[in-house]
Amino acid sequence: MTAARWQWWVSALALLLPFVVIAGVTRTEPSSAAGWLQQMGSALVERTYDGEFLHLAAGQAERLRILHAADVAEGAERLISLSGVGREIVRRGAVVSCYLPDQKRVLVESPEEQGLLLGTLPRFDVQSLQANYQLLLGSRSRGLLGRPTQVVEVRPRDAHRFGYRLWLDVATGMPVRSDLYDQDGRVLDQVLFIRLDFPSTLAAKLLNTSIDPRGYTVVNQRQHLLAAPSALPWGTLPLPPGFKLISATEQVVQSGQPSARHLVLSDGLATVSVFVEPITSGQSPREGQGAVGSAYAMSLILGANHVTAIGEVPADTVRLIALSIEAATGLLR
Repeated sequence: MTAARWQWWVSALALLLPFVVIAGVTRTEPSSAAGWLQQMGSALVERTYDGEFLHLAAGQAERLRILHAADVAEGAERLISLSGVGREIVRRGAVVSCYLPDQKRVLVESPEEQGLLLGTLPRFDVQSLQANYQLLLGSRSRGLLGRPTQVVEVRPRDAHRFGYRLWLDVATGMPVRSDLYDQDGRVLDQVLFIRLDFPSTLAAKLLNTSIDPRGYTVVNQRQHLLAAPSALPWGTLPLPPGFKLISATEQVVQSGQPSARHLVLSDGLATVSVFVEPITSGQSPREGQGAVGSAYAMSLILGANHVTAIGEVPADTVRLIALSIEAATGLLR
């Protein structure tokens, strides 16, 4: 598995829900859409929870379980695919381990920028979000897990991004359903919790993988920040409106192999990952554009590098971002 494929698989699981962490905390029942998003961000970080949800996309359904311990030093989480081959991601503090039973591999990463498995999007304020989206307060409903919910819509202002509709548990602020929809209102991706519990604590064994890794190949992926995006010579890319470079890291998957670069671009909510991997002898990377579930991806060969852009944004947005890399001075050196 290449660095790009590994990074995307982790990102896909981590971003199954549009779990936005917004600066600021509110404890009383909010009166605005922005207030409800603030309460959701606080609940995702500060509560201990154990839930199961369905992820529906591209005509396929996957069942997953998420465990989050808020009372463990430096944080502990476990994300389990209950369908298919049973992949798992475990986070202990800054160390993230991805277990791939179908490949007999464990991929270990210690990112310099830490984040929750379900809260890795960057922090932002409501004002910056509203530059690209409208925040709308919807109706109250009952029925999801038998609890009252508040609907919040994050509607895009242009065709460069998708929209989100969230159902938030009134009592806790936790999201129990999310829909990702396109310009025509068609739902592309849906996450629906079928169980959500709030225990006071989680047993240590629940936060450890159930996979026996004996006989597995352990791949330690090291990464470091290249620099602050504003300090990079290619920090001002010709990007779609509202998007900017927020993170740039260099990654080494295996000793002796050339490093890859991972760029993250965001409009404050939607994110697009760009992977720049040197082409080594014997490789025959492909070019083209296509869908990966509810995300779109585009790959290009630029000089001696294979560039892949992928994200839950419209296909044209991914294409524009991928093409912008070619014009980025110094990126491919």
